[in-house]
Amino acid sequence: MSTKYVMDNNNRNIGYTKDMGSVIYAHDKTGKNVGYYNPTSNTTFDRNGKRYGNGNLTESLVFEASKSSK
Repeated sequence: MSTKYVMDNNNRNIGYTKDMGSVIYAHDKTGKNVGYYNPTSNTTFDRNGKRYGNGNLTESLVFEASKSSK
């Protein structure tokens, strides 16, 4: 289990990703889940379970959540 902090262009923490082994979860800066990546299917899903795209796009989910919270 590892945590990677996501920083914006001004080097401010806007959220983080947490690798749980079988799934990588994306969280905003308050800790709210914004989506997850399933490496088995190589697919990223948003917080509602809707397919977001192929590959690990968890950092994109964090950036998107950061923009919508402003």
